Amino acid sequence: KYQENNLNQTSRQSRQLGEMGCSITSCLNIEDILATTYQQIRELMDVEVFAAGIHQPGQEHIDFRFSLAGNKCSEPFHLDMQEANHPAVQCILLQREICIHSVSGAETLEFKELQKMRLLQAESGASALPVRSALCVPLKLKNNRRGVLCIYSSNSHAYQHSDVVMLQILAGYVAVALDNAEAYLQLQK
Repeated sequence: KYQENNLNQTSRQSRQLGEMGCSITSCLNIEDILATTYQQIRELMDVEVFAAGIHQPGQEHIDFRFSLAGNKCSEPFHLDMQEANHPAVQCILLQREICIHSVSGAETLEFKELQKMRLLQAESGASALPVRSALCVPLKLKNNRRGVLCIYSSNSHAYQHSDVVMLQILAGYVAVALDNAEAYLQLQK
């Protein structure tokens, strides 16, 4: 009975991820791809902050064109590749997922710290958003471009191994969708 339940759950999750992949890859606009990805990820796991960045070969920064805190979009920003301790930079450099399970006590990343890290833009009257968990997964794109999807939660141990796997699968769909969007733009030119 236990194995049957696990098989049914795995089947449901696989079907759900496939449907999410279809939604993501059907978009041909970068902002639509990333907005759809954010909505899909929110259905699967705890996400209070979401950011997606692209790193072009030879650039000294990651270009974050889309990020959200809660439901508020932030302005596009750049993250310097010299900030080697930032999980997004580590993710791109190492080309593997970076999962931080628990940032606690004085080390808790408050909203202000995320602003300093240029993950979020300052907003007037913004309340503290303690971030205790982070998960960044790489996007493998064509032409040596690399990207990263980052999600953050105020809960400790918010992301388990299954979340890492699901985000990796969605990152694969996002990479295909971004490459398709770039090809579509080239065709339009």
